[in-house]
Amino acid sequence: MPRKNKTELVDELGEIKAWIADFTEIEETLKTQIKKRFGDGRHEGLLFRATVFTCDDTRYIAELLKKYVPEKILKKCKRTKPKTVVRCVARVRSMASNIVPLKPAKVDIDRLKKIRAKFNEAKTRRAA
Repeated sequence: MPRKNKTELVDELGEIKAWIADFTEIEETLKTQIKKRFGDGRHEGLLFRATVFTCDDTRYIAELLKKYVPEKILKKCKRTKPKTVVRCVARVRSMASNIVPLKPAKVDIDRLKKIRAKFNEAKTRRAA
């Protein structure tokens, strides 16, 4: 495999992120439909099972903790570690819709293209 230059690597990452964004939107739409139509429980497909459950999600509110818990205690409960972040955003918005994907192993690209096209078509109809 030939070594790629910086531009190729950045553009390849951007292409993948654009596809992921589209498929994440499709995923969320499907999850919402399953939740609304079938509710909590195990829902069987031919190849996959979707499980829907409702539970409490408890999180601490940082502003209130700072208000009511002394700084000394907060410092003892805090963990900081270094992290490297790579972000990639489309430079030109219209380019994201004309992307030809790379061919990952064991993925039917034609099927993904059809799903993406169907979703975009439905989205366009809803907008009209």
